[in-house]
Amino acid sequence: MTYTADDVGDDPGRPLTRAERETKAAEWNAAEAAEAVRRAAEAAVRYRRQRALAYRDEMGAEPGNFLNTIGDVLDELLGWVAAEKAADRLATTEAVDALLAKRADIKRRFPKPE
Repeated sequence: MTYTADDVGDDPGRPLTRAERETKAAEWNAAEAAEAVRRAAEAAVRYRRQRALAYRDEMGAEPGNFLNTIGDVLDELLGWVAAEKAADRLATTEAVDALLAKRADIKRRFPKPE
């Protein structure tokens, strides 16, 4: 709702001028807008937490072991990126190149058992 001067009543014991009513209506509008921003930010945090818990509890080959699951998924995604880049079908940024280098180093240090 957007408040106008007509929505503002008098202070107890003292009538307000039109300018005072407009000022008070603007303050109410600003407070309501700030509250809407706060509620939206709170909702964003809440849905991210809810998703994180659901991912942890419901996804993966090992139920409840999200760290293994996310590692496997990340390895698959970066493997696809590396293959596409090697085939010259994908250009990457320096940040992605750094991730690919880290992945290669980790895979070298911790090879998958045969």
